[in-house]
Amino acid sequence: MKKYKLIFLLVASVVPFTVSAQHGSHNSKATKAFGKAETAYYDHDFAAAERQLAKALELDPNYIEAKLLLAETKMESAKFDEARPLYE
Repeated sequence: MKKYKLIFLLVASVVPFTVSAQHGSHNSKATKAFGKAETAYYDHDFAAAERQLAKALELDPNYIEAKLLLAETKMESAKFDEARPLYE
């Protein structure tokens, strides 16, 4: 019985880490657009970043990282009213 408890505890301690590591998009086109958006964002080309993030979110509306980066991009562009709902 102790052996099964130990196995259960081991599995229970590993599963949350594997689940939390699953993020991003499973859509390769959305991921590619997000990569381009990140590059544009770090180059301070916020208009290009917004376009690529809009594309990523069109391809995968549940792409949380894209939504958050879009919010940050809008904040950098002083589009505060547009950024606010993206954080919700």
